[in-house]
Amino acid sequence: MTRPTARSRQPSRATRADRQRCALLRDAWQSRFPAVNALLPRSGAELLSDPVIVTLYGERILVMHGDALCTDDRPYQRLRATVRDSDWQRRFLGLSIKARRALAGAARAGSQAHTAAMDYSITDVNANSVASVLRDTG
Repeated sequence: MTRPTARSRQPSRATRADRQRCALLRDAWQSRFPAVNALLPRSGAELLSDPVIVTLYGERILVMHGDALCTDDRPYQRLRATVRDSDWQRRFLGLSIKARRALAGAARAGSQAHTAAMDYSITDVNANSVASVLRDTG
């Protein structure tokens, strides 16, 4: 698992209200972090489901975490499903900080070894998956 991040790209024509409001795309586990939940009311940020369709300047925009489209990397997709499972998250968050850090370090090392051994085309988005999600979301 990696540390959650939020990135915001504000168009130059954004209004003041647009600039004051920040939307955070979240993976399911991210909302379980107390710091994220505490930040939201004070920041005016909003947690979005993943995927979500938003309307910006009259255009429908699909916002999603791109790794969901890396469907050729089956071991990663299994791991992704596991860490997003609420029972797994509850058990993980029930561990001590020391145990969670150790597991996160081992996961990071395993991820780096996995991606180093993979063909790049397998770790990139699958074109058919992209076309399918765009077709399904209109």
